[in-house]
Amino acid sequence: MKKIIIFVVCCLMGIINVSAEEYDTEVRYEFIDNIYSNRQIGEEIYTGKQGIIYANELLAYCLDPHLILNSETYTSSSDFSISNITNEKLNYLELVNYFGYGYIGRTDPKYYLATQEIIWEYLVESEIYWTDGQDGEVINIDYYKNEILTDVVNYQRIPDIPEYIETYQNHELIFEDENFKYYEPNMYTGTIEGNKLILSTQYKGTHKLTLIRKPITTKASYIYVSDGSQTLATFGYSSNISDEINITYKVKTLSKIRVIKKDINTKEIIQNNSLKIKIYDITRDCYLKENNNEIITIGETGIYESSFYLEEGKYHIEEVEAPIGYKKLTKPFTFNIYEYNGPSKDIIVYNNPEQYSIK
Repeated sequence: MKKIIIFVVCCLMGIINVSAEEYDTEVRYEFIDNIYSNRQIGEEIYTGKQGIIYANELLAYCLDPHLILNSETYTSSSDFSISNITNEKLNYLELVNYFGYGYIGRTDPKYYLATQEIIWEYLVESEIYWTDGQDGEVINIDYYKNEILTDVVNYQRIPDIPEYIETYQNHELIFEDENFKYYEPNMYTGTIEGNKLILSTQYKGTHKLTLIRKPITTKASYIYVSDGSQTLATFGYSSNISDEINITYKVKTLSKIRVIKKDINTKEIIQNNSLKIKIYDITRDCYLKENNNEIITIGETGIYESSFYLEEGKYHIEEVEAPIGYKKLTKPFTFNIYEYNGPSKDIIVYNNPEQYSIK
């Protein structure tokens, strides 16, 4: 049969104020009404009124449930290795603290219990539960724990974005992910607005961008020790957290085209409005459309300028109807758009005039 030991960690007034003398940390403990902690230590269950701990007025948590808070003063340190807590573990505990009690909408003391229980379960193996009194009903805080742990997992998820991207000048390059709100870009080539990452495509060339996690707080983490008493901690943000996303993206130039029809003999522009062409994108296997029409008419100027931009690739021009007095092309005229072509490319297509004989 397990032995039940009742302990009171604070005075009956409800609040302990421990003044710092020899050490540098003052501890304050506020009872939570009708909440008792029950912790297994060996074969015994220690039961006592539960409260919220403050160390130098900072929200604190106990790291070891196997001891009682019974010291008047503590010594603080930023070196968590004194309790065998690695940087990886510290980073996790900082996230639990951040999304735990005191996070947006989480002011119910049950969130403090949930945060404390997650910390204990992460660091030690021990039976821990809460009751509404001595030998009272068990208080189930799984809902509160799950909320905190879900946010921790979601925060740790890296936004889904390719490491290498190719695009064209002035094309929108926007990626959406809820976790972008936790990052900030380190270069002028990108901005983050809410859950959107917007990459600048104004300038052609290859750009590199690094997204760095924003600090969740400017506070530091400290551990508090005192012989024979619970080890405590206040959590902030450790510089050991270094989640970076490196992105390389290449911005290519899009080109408009000017199709110019010329007489093969005189090299002069053929000016009549009977010429009709189609432009076929060989690379992407589709016809280009002007005003939703595949058949494009070249006007009396003899020059057609596309209203759309062409991507890098291979194209050909098919002649649907030749200019009056000229032979129709028997084969498509092939041309290429390259990245270095710039914003406009001239395509000159020659036609042979019809040959007439006088009898």
